[in-house]
Amino acid sequence: MHRPGGGPTDVWAVGDGGTIIHFDGNRWTPSVSGTSQSLQVVRAGDVGEAWAAGRVGTILRFTKGAWRAIESGTKNHLFAISIDVDGVRAAGANGTVLRISNGSNDGR
Repeated sequence: MHRPGGGPTDVWAVGDGGTIIHFDGNRWTPSVSGTSQSLQVVRAGDVGEAWAAGRVGTILRFTKGAWRAIESGTKNHLFAISIDVDGVRAAGANGTVLRISNGSNDGR
């Protein structure tokens, strides 16, 4: 589960089978992820933006009210995401570290 800078009215959680739920300060509601892969981690950046990652290299980005898949270039399971001024990084099995900029994996 991750609570971004938006505070207690913008909380995301992920899980098995592509499950994503969002808390708006009053109730949890499901969000359509578009994947059946289990998700391991979710991080939110700016208001209205979030990233999720999980099994077999799955990376999802939430913008404009919807989740969309980002090609990761790996089949390794991903367990961590960080967001900073240089973009988004995902890390996982077998030493996998990916840098994502402008919504795609740049191979670093």
